[in-house]
Amino acid sequence: MGLPLNELAAIVQARSALAKHGKSINDAAGFYLDHLERIRRCNITVAQLAAEVLAAKQKDGFGVLYLTDLRKRLNRFARDFGTRPIAAITVEELDDWLRNLECAPKTRANFRANIGVLFSYAERRRMICPACGHQWRPSVRSAAAHSGRRTKSAAKAAAMAPR
Repeated sequence: MGLPLNELAAIVQARSALAKHGKSINDAAGFYLDHLERIRRCNITVAQLAAEVLAAKQKDGFGVLYLTDLRKRLNRFARDFGTRPIAAITVEELDDWLRNLECAPKTRANFRANIGVLFSYAERRRMICPACGHQWRPSVRSAAAHSGRRTKSAAKAAAMAPR
């Protein structure tokens, strides 16, 4: 085949790892090429999209308090992801980013909701495509959930859950 041994070993290793999930190297290549094509088609950055969303919400007549909060949270998100294409942000990155915010659980949930506005807008404008494998909805588990404590809403949900 003419491949260097390290490349051949990488191919064998990748094939083995993919086989555990019932997938082939061709499946992986197709998935990744599709991902790269979506990024190429949609190279609007997080910062550009945030500005577009804020302008749209203002034109839609949303209130000053909502717009101020949305701007503050999107600007904070854009500090870390602003130069990256929106389609290149993974759910794992979002989840990690949210979990690493040094804030109260409610504040983290508010960040998630506002970032959700950004990604929902991108989805409606076909900048990202969940059906194509781009998922953006990270889980938001509070510090209380990680420590074993229950919030009132978690306790209420657990009480209402079928057994």
